[in-house]
Amino acid sequence: MLTKIVWGNVDKSVAFESFIYEKAEQIQAIKSNATCLIVNINPINQGRSHLPQKYKMNLELRLPHKRDLNCTKEGKDLYTLFNASKRALISQVQKQKTRTVLKHRHQQTRRLLAA
Repeated sequence: MLTKIVWGNVDKSVAFESFIYEKAEQIQAIKSNATCLIVNINPINQGRSHLPQKYKMNLELRLPHKRDLNCTKEGKDLYTLFNASKRALISQVQKQKTRTVLKHRHQQTRRLLAA
């Protein structure tokens, strides 16, 4: 799976970049047909130096047949922000799997009743 990191107006960090690539492998293990993970990091209150720096992170998981999943979170620490976004994205993946399983079970039940 391809992982793209879009650093908005934030300084690059090699440690955080390697952290993202490591966690992207975990997402790939859960959703094997994913084609791309796009991570957008943007500062929210950039011009206000008296406030602590806040970030907005957007994770987008590209899937086949335009079934992309998207999650946006805001916070102060990039590591906890990414972990929260990753958990939300994994939750969406699991809900999608559950929905698909229920849909197939419903179709099988309808076929059995029709026969």
